[in-house]
Amino acid sequence: MAEQIRVWKSKNLRSTYMLVYRDELTGRLRVTRLDGRKCDNEKGLINSYNMFGGGLWAACRDMGNDVAEIRAAVDREIAEETAQREREELRLKVEAEAKVKALQEAQEIRAALAGTKDSVCVKPIEVLQRYDLLEEHLEQLKPGEYAVCVNYKKKGTVELRTKARTTDHLKVLAKVTKEEKNSKAALHRFAVKVRETYQSGIVIIGKTHAIQSFGKRIVDAAPCIKESQNTYYSSSAPRQYYDKNTLVYMKLEQIEKSDK
Repeated sequence: MAEQIRVWKSKNLRSTYMLVYRDELTGRLRVTRLDGRKCDNEKGLINSYNMFGGGLWAACRDMGNDVAEIRAAVDREIAEETAQREREELRLKVEAEAKVKALQEAQEIRAALAGTKDSVCVKPIEVLQRYDLLEEHLEQLKPGEYAVCVNYKKKGTVELRTKARTTDHLKVLAKVTKEEKNSKAALHRFAVKVRETYQSGIVIIGKTHAIQSFGKRIVDAAPCIKESQNTYYSSSAPRQYYDKNTLVYMKLEQIEKSDK
C-alpha cells in the first residue's frame, strides 16, 4: 500500500505535531505521533476538518519524504519558534523595564518642577478631557492667584498667568487660586476650578457645524477641545468638538492674510 505523508501542527502556543498518512488509492487517512505511536484522537481530528475544503489532508504540510527527514525538520522548526518566543519575551521585558524607568524619570521631573512656575500653557483637550494631564501642568505652578486665559494666537491654548489683561488675541476669563496646601485633593480642586472657568468662557460646537460655518481647512488646523462616543453608532469615530471663538479668530486671520 503506497502512502503519502504530511505533517499536521496544532495552533497551541507550544505546538503539537502529528504525522498524517494518506492512502494514494483510497484517500483514507491515518494519524500517528512523531514517534509512531497511534494518535488517541485520530477520528476526532480527521472529522474536525470535514467542513473544510480538502479536509485534514489539505490542512497539513509537506516537511520531508520520510519520517526521519520530517523529524529533523520539525526539530529545526521547534528550535526556531522557541528562539523567536524567547526573543519576544526578552523584547517585552526590555520594553516593560524601559516604561518603568521612563515613569520614574517623569515622576522625578514632575517633583523637581512642582511649585516652581508662574505660568503654564495647556492644550484645550487636556483641560476638558484629561484631569490627569491638567493636574500635571497645574502641579508646576506656585501657590497663588492666576488668571485663566485663552490665547487665540496660539489656536485657543489655555494659559494660566499671575498677571494678564484682555487683548485682541488673549481672552481673560477669571481668576482662580492655587492653595498653599500641597496634596492631591487640593490639586484636584484647583483643576476642577480651572476646567469650570475655561468651560464657562467658551462656545462649544460640533465638528459638522464647525465645518459648515468655517470650512474644513480651518477646522482641520484647529485643536479639538473634546471628544465623546457616538451614542447612535458605536462603531463610528468619536464626536469631536471645537471652541467657536478660536475658529472665529482663525477665520479673521485668514481673511487678513488674503487681503494683503
